[in-house]
Amino acid sequence: MATPRRILIVCTGNICRSPLAEQLLRLEVAKAGLASRVIFESAGTRAEVGNSTNPDALRSASTRGIDPFDVVARQLTQDMITAADLVLTATTEHRGDVVRLVTGANRKTFTIKEFARILEFLDAENEHLEDIDRTAMKRAATLFEKIALASKYRGFAPPALAGDDIMDPWGRPSEIFDLVTDELIVATKKLFRAIEPVMKHEN
Repeated sequence: MATPRRILIVCTGNICRSPLAEQLLRLEVAKAGLASRVIFESAGTRAEVGNSTNPDALRSASTRGIDPFDVVARQLTQDMITAADLVLTATTEHRGDVVRLVTGANRKTFTIKEFARILEFLDAENEHLEDIDRTAMKRAATLFEKIALASKYRGFAPPALAGDDIMDPWGRPSEIFDLVTDELIVATKKLFRAIEPVMKHEN
């Protein structure tokens, strides 16, 4: 068996967005029979250390049939970032926080929506973009290669009209939690669809 990949998910308090994204990705990986291939962790840039996942986030997830989960909030550290193969953040501000802690992490750090958007773009048939190495894209056989290509061609993908951030629902009405949950469901499904083939290949 290959060494499990480590994916770190980051938001602010580590009580709403990152625990939910962690659970959604964990469920996608489990459904694909790849649970042993990935270690998921989450943390916050200003974590509410020791607190459990926000009850509104849990309620919103439950109403959408997402299996029960709970994450004890942890503060983001340099060691967590260094150990991760891929860092996914809720917003571009969080992405900047990660890179400020570990400068070299810029090549493996993306917002959740950004990473999904870039990979979706690169996997599409964009033959007119001569500066993109289509051969390299087709040969990408590992998660590391996918991450490297996403980093290299980050600026080629059209920007998201609504931006790459997932809003912070903390302290806001339950409808906002539902919007965030739905947004994360869509983004994590897109993301996993893009990396599933290489994860299966590594297995």
